[in-house]
Amino acid sequence: VTGVQTCALPIFRTRVLLLSLAIVCPPAQVQARIIVLTAALSTENGTPQTSMPGYGAGRFIFDDQSNLLQYSLTFDALTTPLLAVDIHGPGGMQSSAPAIAKLAIEDDPVHEGPYRGSLTLTPEQGAALLAGQLYIDIHTDLYRDGEIRGQIRP
Repeated sequence: VTGVQTCALPIFRTRVLLLSLAIVCPPAQVQARIIVLTAALSTENGTPQTSMPGYGAGRFIFDDQSNLLQYSLTFDALTTPLLAVDIHGPGGMQSSAPAIAKLAIEDDPVHEGPYRGSLTLTPEQGAALLAGQLYIDIHTDLYRDGEIRGQIRP
């Protein structure tokens, strides 16, 4: 009987020690990473390419915990009025992919922005974003499939 008691004492001490560690050292919480991404918009990146003078830039801030994507876009020298600004993907350079999000645009007669806003991506879209598989496409009256475009990259 004594052997059982001495054997149970180390097990009891181990349980108390583990419980103490659990109280003193709670599990680490996952911290969000804030990732800055950019896109260089040009006619050379379009599918098909255009020979127009349009250009632009995008800056994006992505929170990988909430999947919130904030954006700021500027562009200039578009040929005709702006129709839409979309994020497309997944797709690499020179490939076509469906639009996954339409970005809010304001009535801007000079067509240069800046346009700012935010949207929440799905986890799959967030993974595609971080893998460089999403792009911005600027659609105009003359180039309805996209006049300028840029891959979003970390």
